[in-house]
Amino acid sequence: MIQEGGPTAAYGRLLALMFGGLAARTVEGALRRDLTDLAAAVQRRDAGRTDDRRRGGRRRDDPATAA
Repeated sequence: MIQEGGPTAAYGRLLALMFGGLAARTVEGALRRDLTDLAAAVQRRDAGRTDDRRRGGRRRDDPATAA
């Protein structure tokens, strides 16, 4: 494949810079929302655990303690 390029006008470079920055901010925003959602899911999961688990005990639904 041969790619030939010519001189780029200043406004072309400016547009490329602006659109590149816009794309980066869009990706960053989506990533931040995903990480926020993940953190909230982990907090909800941890909030549902019993106090016994925090004291070092075993949960009632733990298969290791099943009789």
